[in-house]
Amino acid sequence: MMISRVAVKYAPVVATRAAAARSLGLMRMSSVAFSSPACAKLNKSLGSELQHEKESYEQPAICKQFLADQTWKFQEVEGDVNMSITRQLPGDKTAVVEWQLTSPFNDAGFDGMEGEDAQGEENMEPAEATDFTVTVENKAGQGLIFYCSTAAGEGHRYVIGNCRAFTSVTEKESASSYNGPEFEDLDDNMQEAFDEYLAEVGLTDAVCDFIDATALDKEQREYMRWLSQLKTVVGGN
Repeated sequence: MMISRVAVKYAPVVATRAAAARSLGLMRMSSVAFSSPACAKLNKSLGSELQHEKESYEQPAICKQFLADQTWKFQEVEGDVNMSITRQLPGDKTAVVEWQLTSPFNDAGFDGMEGEDAQGEENMEPAEATDFTVTVENKAGQGLIFYCSTAAGEGHRYVIGNCRAFTSVTEKESASSYNGPEFEDLDDNMQEAFDEYLAEVGLTDAVCDFIDATALDKEQREYMRWLSQLKTVVGGN
């Protein structure tokens, strides 16, 4: 019985010492990981890139002009890739346009690149379109969702992919709800009517210009924030 009591008494002490030793080892490893020559080099590189980005950054004039008009209310959250603009419509309806940041270069620009051609930015093609949705909803929770993309050129700066109708919040938020047929498969008169409807909602060339501009601007600002966070984690200020 004495042996049993001694075992019970000292086993936790041994375990505690072992845990303390492991903890000390992890602390030493962490200290080495964030104070190594490689870490110092990375920190310096991050600092240089961040300084370069800050010095070259300037908010696009298109963004300033659009926001000054105040027809739409712009919303974004730092660290979040999503953006939106909202406006009130006649008949107690609300229109919301939503989109995300995009890379300044199209992935298609990398297709088929090998060897030296895969290096450098001269082979990258600028992104030409930004996907976005337009939701028009009444107070009863009924409405339409248009799935669109911006398009290059003048006169018609967007294309419609699909249009979903919903009569409840559940149907609106369901990932398996029917999005409607391909827009180009609809009757020409119906396509024209949908275009006129979105024009009344306020989907203008200026809105599309703002979407494209902010999609790239947001990416650059989030890139700078990412660099700053990395620098903080690595050990910079």
